[in-house]
Amino acid sequence: MRNINHRARTACRLALAVGVAAAVVPATASAAVTLSNTKLVPTSLQAGANSNLSYTTTATYASGSDSIKDLSVMLAPGLLANATDPTCTLAVFKTNKCAADTQIGNGSVSARIINAITLPLAAKIYLLPAANSTDVAQIGIAVSAIVTTVYNVGDVTLVQSTPNGPIQAEIAFKSLSRTALGILSFSIKSLTLTFDGKNSAGAPFMVNPTSCSSLTSTVTADSYSSSTPSTQMSSFTPTGCSSLTYSPTATAMSTTDKTNASLAVDVMNSGTANNMSIAATLPSTFAANFTTAEATTGCTPPATPAATTNCPVVGTAMVTSPLVSTSFTGTIYAVPATTGTLPNVTMVFNSQFSGIIDGATSTSGSGGIVETFGSIPDVPLSDMQLNFAGGSTGLLADNGLCPGPNSLGLAAASQAGQHVSLTVPVTLTGC
Repeated sequence: MRNINHRARTACRLALAVGVAAAVVPATASAAVTLSNTKLVPTSLQAGANSNLSYTTTATYASGSDSIKDLSVMLAPGLLANATDPTCTLAVFKTNKCAADTQIGNGSVSARIINAITLPLAAKIYLLPAANSTDVAQIGIAVSAIVTTVYNVGDVTLVQSTPNGPIQAEIAFKSLSRTALGILSFSIKSLTLTFDGKNSAGAPFMVNPTSCSSLTSTVTADSYSSSTPSTQMSSFTPTGCSSLTYSPTATAMSTTDKTNASLAVDVMNSGTANNMSIAATLPSTFAANFTTAEATTGCTPPATPAATTNCPVVGTAMVTSPLVSTSFTGTIYAVPATTGTLPNVTMVFNSQFSGIIDGATSTSGSGGIVETFGSIPDVPLSDMQLNFAGGSTGLLADNGLCPGPNSLGLAAASQAGQHVSLTVPVTLTGC
């Protein structure tokens, strides 16, 4: 009997200990908001079209009085907006007096007012200028809330999640309003918005991708009750890529000091399909500067655009897009070779577009250096300039450039599947 009682007391103590342990172990966090029925799809799937973009999502909450706090809309790769369209200043936007040509969409917000009745509230969407140097624009949504207007503003940034990955436009709203006039509370139940393909003046705004593969947008939201996010994805596949035009042209210039040489290559594209890859085959009169090649041994390429690197700088890059008002400038580094002895290169941009685009170096059958940028994002680029510096720390050596003539081969491929080959004369100085 004594053993039975002892075992019973031991079991009770064990049960109590387990109960106490369970009480102090935190429960797995769960989202207080759940997104559903999310769709983010152009009304026309024609690749490269200025199509309206339809966005809908429904929100349900663990608590009836809760509401969406932070909302991130990450558009599919290549699904972009024109930030050069007319904008409305933040001060004017908050007076509800923006000019008509700054409106870029409309829709409705279904909201539960004072936790009692759910009403559809009309919304107008406006383009605002960027608030800081890392954004390309802001999006303002003005919601007519019965006797007043509620104003919400989201930052628009260009995001590259991984080196050589796609560029995506993200619209991020922080602390969405949940009250009007300071006393009228509401809970967002659903959003139904349309971003216009063209503004009221007919200027292009939304731009479809020029790749006809399945593409995915991601919507993420948390709530005022919990920072644990709820995420939904929406996919679509553009069509009609064969109808797009692709017409790249290029120029090349070099300056030699008879030992080393610079090289500036400018690739322009006036077509409706965006670049996907560009490969430049240099004539054998260019050779590698092996002093620079040796300097890449053991250096660490930048893992992120903001990371420091001990790899040598060998040039600069500049890309221009009709969708933004300023060009993006970057630095070109020589980085360790993956095969052979010739160093690869990497372009690092750290401005409104923060990203990395790598170039692979190889040799042609005739011994010329080949530089291939095979992962150019689906973004309209009217101009792409690569400037490789000359001199003793440059990437290239003179292997008999003078007196010329010299030309390089350029093989370009579009996101839509077109291929173009060009022979580009090299304008030479320094002979």
